[in-house]
Amino acid sequence: MGAITSSASAATPARLAIADDHRKLSYAQLEQLSVSFAGRLMSMGVVKGDRVVVLAHKSAASVAAIFGVLKAGAAYVPVDCALPAARLRYLIDDIAPRCVVADAGTQSLAQSLGFEADRTLRCDIDLAPIADADTRRLVEGALPAPSETDAAYCIYTSGSTGRPKGVVISHGSVMSFFDAAQPHMQVDSDSRCLNTSPLHFDVSLIDLFYPLSRGAEVHLFSGPPLANRYLGLIEQAGITHFAAVGPTLALMTQGTLFPKSRFEYLERIMTGAEKLNVAMIQRWLAAVPGVVILNGYGPTEATCVCTSYAIDTPEAARTALYPIGKPWNGVQVLLLGDDGATIEQPNEPGELLIGGAQLMTGYWNRSEETSRSLVHRDGIRYYRSGDICEWLDSGDLFFIGRRDDEIKLSGYRINLNEIYRVIYEVGGFAEALVSPLQDAKGSRKLVIGVVPRTAIAPAEIAEELLGRMRGVLPEYMVPSHCFLLRELPKLSSGKTDVQSLVQRFAAAIDAAPAPWYVENDEAVLHPGLALASRTSGQTA
Repeated sequence: MGAITSSASAATPARLAIADDHRKLSYAQLEQLSVSFAGRLMSMGVVKGDRVVVLAHKSAASVAAIFGVLKAGAAYVPVDCALPAARLRYLIDDIAPRCVVADAGTQSLAQSLGFEADRTLRCDIDLAPIADADTRRLVEGALPAPSETDAAYCIYTSGSTGRPKGVVISHGSVMSFFDAAQPHMQVDSDSRCLNTSPLHFDVSLIDLFYPLSRGAEVHLFSGPPLANRYLGLIEQAGITHFAAVGPTLALMTQGTLFPKSRFEYLERIMTGAEKLNVAMIQRWLAAVPGVVILNGYGPTEATCVCTSYAIDTPEAARTALYPIGKPWNGVQVLLLGDDGATIEQPNEPGELLIGGAQLMTGYWNRSEETSRSLVHRDGIRYYRSGDICEWLDSGDLFFIGRRDDEIKLSGYRINLNEIYRVIYEVGGFAEALVSPLQDAKGSRKLVIGVVPRTAIAPAEIAEELLGRMRGVLPEYMVPSHCFLLRELPKLSSGKTDVQSLVQRFAAAIDAAPAPWYVENDEAVLHPGLALASRTSGQTA
């Protein structure tokens, strides 16, 4: 991965590499700036194997800085600038970086996290080419050559222990992923690609770094996710390829420009992260004749996409969900039953195991969790995904659901244990349930139901709980609705009747949307659950 810009710029040095709302860089400029930035990092003491946190907003400059980190032999650790301070401090303490890359909007945040001037580089100020040719050659000669086993990056995901965990991916895994992606995405130096994902999301590997490895031009989308802004950029830049998680792809179809747009250059779309809305996919197929939409699947632990299913035929009457397809080149998959036996016959569910060169090195500082997640079978190293799938008669994989308490929401992976941890840290609850649901409009939400141990003022406990969550969790993990209950309904087995309760939550939200709900015998909205809404004056 460290040689991406070098190889691409040698073939097309003057070609546009990357553009944001304010800046454009050719491949030659991207190469020059990343070499210069690598030199600055090494002068600060960065050596091969170090970690460098990227606490900067997505821009052409921050992308060039990431390449500089790689050229210096370090691994980049992209983090969400909008994370609560407590979560950011946890990540910083965990990864122990040598320094941080910031920008004008995050420099004060970096300082609050303990990064003084001697450990901070501003990608918007400290990114400049080396003017002197002799100095440039000296810096280039000092750059360490990364090996396939060296870490390229570490991305933090929601963790089953209630704490986020860092997924470490090597240079070799990234290059294997790029090779495997090519037959499906078919990006070349004439392609114009749209990047929709943030730097701290593994989708950036397929919609930013992979196109740059092929010499394509990449247009960065930033700012509020507005449907017409996406559509306008696709049309104005003549985008040929882009990737967008299912909810983002659906959002685009809701724009007023969608029926009017001419996507004359659009060839391929990669999507996934959640079960696709079939009607939404059909809208895209009808709007863009000849487009190929790939339903991709792949956990962060396998770099990014590792299986996909190509959708290119309009089927207006289709209602069946799409499969996630077949494994990419170099990827091995197994389905295991509860007895540990391999499942080869169709229509029998089992846990999906993923093997091959795309796999992570492991979790940062999590040797026990790494050992539980990575297993060997027949001499091949596999990742236990926790996803339940089945083979179809066509030989494609079909995703059924999760085995554990992990979900996907708006493309983000959320381990519900992180939310439970915050609930129980607040204290005062006998029981709690965290669950996703779908409202009457088809929108997916995350909700919580809690049973207080004692009589507590509803407004106080709801606002304290949601306030605490906003203080320690990223926004996408903060539930949109809080239900205060007398008890959680139970099945005959003694387990919580999750399905019934979630259905009632959905009905309550559809009847009277509010950020929190409380049982109240005097104002019963839903017999059997006795949920009545109260207006708190706040929104979740």
